[in-house]
Amino acid sequence: MELRIRNRYRLTVSAAILFFSPDTCAEYGRWGTRGWWNIPPGGEAHVLNTNNTWSYIYAEAADGTLWTDENGPRIYVRQEAFQSCLLIGDTQSRVVSTVKVRSGTVNLNPPTSAVTALPAAVSGQLEVSAPSPAGLTGRR
Repeated sequence: MELRIRNRYRLTVSAAILFFSPDTCAEYGRWGTRGWWNIPPGGEAHVLNTNNTWSYIYAEAADGTLWTDENGPRIYVRQEAFQSCLLIGDTQSRVVSTVKVRSGTVNLNPPTSAVTALPAAVSGQLEVSAPSPAGLTGRR
């Protein structure tokens, strides 16, 4: 299965992922992290081949729009490109929350008033394509 991220937002979006990786990250939480894919408006990036149905993503645009779930797993990200494991971070890392997605194509949709009006961390609606595209709605 593939995990692809499609940018349906008006600005370039930077995305990071969290994925099950028990072989390479056995001692560090069994989950791998990678970033960044800079996806232009209307663009798409292939980010992972996996045997797992579920992964997690975090994405951000320069205007502050986020695709996240503050109740989701938290990962360390660096400003530059990175490839690491869940439990590895350093003083140059920041922590972000991820949102669970199904393998296939995840659509990063623009914010809607319904999503931005919700309290707490609801940041996405799943509109699932091929196995089913998941669509996440951004929030500011």
